[in-house]
Amino acid sequence: MPLKTRFLLVGHGGFYNRGCEAIVRCTVDIIRRAFPDSSIVLSSYDAEADDVKIREGGIPIDGVLPAHLHAAPKPSVRWAWQAAHRRLLWPNLTKNDYLYRRHYKQADVVVSIGGDNFSDDYGSPEGFFRTLDAAKRCGARTVIWGASIGPFSPPEAERKWGKYLAQVDLITAREDKTVEYLAGLGITENVQRVCDPAFLLPAIEPRIAVSLGGTKGMTVGVGMSALMDRYGAMQQYLDAHVGLINHITSKYDADIVLVPHVIQDAKTRNDSAICEEMAHRVGTPSRLYVLPKTLNACELKYCIAKCDYFVGARTHSTIASLSSLVPTISIGYSVKAWGINQDLLGSTDYVVDSQDMGADSLIAKFEQLHAQREEIVHRLQTSVPQAKESAQRAGEHLLSLTQGANRCHR
Repeated sequence: MPLKTRFLLVGHGGFYNRGCEAIVRCTVDIIRRAFPDSSIVLSSYDAEADDVKIREGGIPIDGVLPAHLHAAPKPSVRWAWQAAHRRLLWPNLTKNDYLYRRHYKQADVVVSIGGDNFSDDYGSPEGFFRTLDAAKRCGARTVIWGASIGPFSPPEAERKWGKYLAQVDLITAREDKTVEYLAGLGITENVQRVCDPAFLLPAIEPRIAVSLGGTKGMTVGVGMSALMDRYGAMQQYLDAHVGLINHITSKYDADIVLVPHVIQDAKTRNDSAICEEMAHRVGTPSRLYVLPKTLNACELKYCIAKCDYFVGARTHSTIASLSSLVPTISIGYSVKAWGINQDLLGSTDYVVDSQDMGADSLIAKFEQLHAQREEIVHRLQTSVPQAKESAQRAGEHLLSLTQGANRCHR
């Protein structure tokens, strides 16, 4: 390996998702600490907007590439040559991976970030697996970074993805459930247990004035997620939260801060719209505030950390709260919510299944959270520093990978 190790980060959606932003920020910091002279290039599905935010935020990334590259215009001589070349010499590569060959060849390590891309939660993970396979064919070492993986179904898909996973040079798994699942597939030699890199995200006071509740009573943050529409549970989700918010404001004279964590025009990516709808639905609008959609991940974490309690569905909004020692209810829609809670709190008592919740059950869970506040904070005071250390150790695993054999051993 050259002294200046070249990293290409793939699998990143865009900074419109503050969780993706948190992963990128912290991953870059981890790599820079382990490899001070490294080169880091980010592949993004929202490259133009991300490039602006990276420069504005002073994030030390050396370049941003669009995740999708355009082939030569059709018809043309170059288009015909590309089509023939790909068909004859690279028949197993997708069109986009074929066009990305130069970037894979320029990288020493291709790192797939994103947290839960290697699951069935958002459709087939085939594209992410094939990208790592293409990078490996082009000579790069491959890494799945800080991930929740699986479970996959049906069994034939599980066997197929298991073969791909066995070929990845390093897998850093962010919770015990993933490690156990991979072990069940016979995949252990290339696996290292870490914590999500976003545990290392700094909380930075917003550049603009925001309201975080009054001086009396308590403040409860509620992170709304437009993703619930994908699971057909939006109405149930909204009704349950209306009931919870009205209960909290009436019983505890509390202020509510609504937190959008993914802000884009797409229906399942516009948490800000769901927050605004919630603000119109509740019966005490004077005690409720929607955070501006312009806040970045660090600024959102600052606001979440100021809350006494937090209720959230977006995984990285709950990582922001838990890592700030804020007692949290996680609205779970995938294995990661249960896994992260089990690791930090030793139980899943504070996870509510998104498919099986109502106002009464959510209120009961909040009352349990409120009654056990002191115990929860005490537990987090021990587990969060350990989680941060574990997240930082991912850099050591990368260093071992680049300095030694293709497998990182326990």
